[in-house]
Amino acid sequence: MPIYKYQCYECGLEFEEIRPANKREECPCPSCSELAQKLVSAGNFTFKHNPTGIHPQNTGVASIDYDFDKTIGRDSEQKWRKIEDRRAEKIKHLEDEIKSGKNVGMEHLTPNADGGFRTLTGSEIKETNAKRSLAQDFNKGLYQAHRKEDSKKET
Repeated sequence: MPIYKYQCYECGLEFEEIRPANKREECPCPSCSELAQKLVSAGNFTFKHNPTGIHPQNTGVASIDYDFDKTIGRDSEQKWRKIEDRRAEKIKHLEDEIKSGKNVGMEHLTPNADGGFRTLTGSEIKETNAKRSLAQDFNKGLYQAHRKEDSKKET
């Protein structure tokens, strides 16, 4: 399944999700559970092989290229495992907070210095919500401006 990029217009969060192609247009936001819209992204293809950075070039020798691909695949698997572990930590922290009687969600968590998570205080939540509201208004304005621009191009 392909990875799509989404933006929630309620809380302003941009995120990526692996979704089936027939359900790609809308996706629930992991922060606020509202439906997020799919963003237009660059195509995932190139016409010319011009590697940059530390990516290995294809050598034309299948066994060498296979070893490179296997190494890159292992690295990717480790990174996804780390992402899944962090999400599990967040969920565990949320469950503990809810058991203690607090009404919190993913949007109330922030990383702390020791690598764990902490729940935002009331004043921090107000400040964060104000910033999210500004981001939401800005994104809606930007979205509307792009729609106007696109409609002018069509006529």
